[in-house]
Amino acid sequence: MSLTAHCDTRRTSEEAIIAVPEPQWTETWHPISHARCLNVLSTITSQFGLDVVKKEYSLSKDGFKCFGSWVIENGTGNEEINQSLVFRNSINKEFAFGIAAGSHAWACDNLAFTGEFVEFRRHTSGMDDLELTRVVNDGMEIILPRMKSFQDWHQNLHEVKFTEPKMKELCYEAVVS
Repeated sequence: MSLTAHCDTRRTSEEAIIAVPEPQWTETWHPISHARCLNVLSTITSQFGLDVVKKEYSLSKDGFKCFGSWVIENGTGNEEINQSLVFRNSINKEFAFGIAAGSHAWACDNLAFTGEFVEFRRHTSGMDDLELTRVVNDGMEIILPRMKSFQDWHQNLHEVKFTEPKMKELCYEAVVS
């Protein structure tokens, strides 16, 4: 599970996320609607040829805070090593847009947020669709090679063969350590 909703949010559908209206921009604050975040994330994942196989969302009762988790198919058919992309967005100045990705990316409505790649971007005057696209694109360019490397490492583990004495030795050394 890459998304925890227990404090101030409830699980919801993508349609409910998209339906939240975007607040008006000010001279110094450019809130990006949840729908625009989903659109950019969808566009970038498609451009990178990623297959999103599961989506989960949570939304605060007032609609101001959104959290999401997308599970990305890894192409191996092994669900144990699927990667995830998580994000958070606020349209009430409570926190910055954030994106994280990796093998154990996780978002919680208590603002815990982790992954092999994590980036935040405040909703300042420089935040627009182009900047949001840059943030998500940069994240994908950084994390995808790492994800591929992890998948290759995991697949290569199947080729490692241990004899019973070697396994006993490794278990003993692990306990001693």
